[in-house]
Amino acid sequence: GNTSVVTVAIMGIVSSFTVSMVDRLGRKTLLAAGSTVMLISVSCLAYGFWGWDDDSDEKLSKTNKQIVLWSMFVFISGYQIGFGPITWTVLSEIYPTEIRGTAMALSVEVNFFSKFMTQFLFPVVQDTLGWGTTFVVFASIIAAGLIFILVKVPETKGMSLEEIQMQLKGVSEKRNTTRGLSEFHYQNMDSLERDVKKPLASVILKQRRTHPPKDVPPVV
Repeated sequence: GNTSVVTVAIMGIVSSFTVSMVDRLGRKTLLAAGSTVMLISVSCLAYGFWGWDDDSDEKLSKTNKQIVLWSMFVFISGYQIGFGPITWTVLSEIYPTEIRGTAMALSVEVNFFSKFMTQFLFPVVQDTLGWGTTFVVFASIIAAGLIFILVKVPETKGMSLEEIQMQLKGVSEKRNTTRGLSEFHYQNMDSLERDVKKPLASVILKQRRTHPPKDVPPVV
């Protein structure tokens, strides 16, 4: 009973903080911060459950119980900082107008399907790997998500939808331009190599035809 009350209170307080700071700190910053908090909390959960099996008669120590409990609270806080509210904000901003409705619907379906699969497969993975190793797997997935956020997710703070689309198209055009310059460079190098490989005699003959020797007397 008390745990549920604390959980709801944490969700309300942290969500209010996130909403008030989203335009100051930025979407990408909050996503990265929330993922970092989640990564730390799940790592602590793995530590708290490490070496423990629910089929054994041995119970978790009092210290490990406290680690597990507070790690759950911290995880909820991290989720409410980043993935909870900010994900939908970013998705609604980065999709082009012509596909935004379809893309958002697909995103919702993928999100809920992923949640279903996580809840469905968790007992299977836990029975196979054990509690501690299961949370190590979850921590690895969160770490991969954090890297993706830092490398790929654009910052949209203070930008209009048109400016966001221009920025995303600019990145795409820059990549296409770089690819085109590389192909142009390679084509020029190929033509240069073909010119260099021409027989030396043909080059000399061409020069003689263009510039005849000056000491040859004219034919009368």
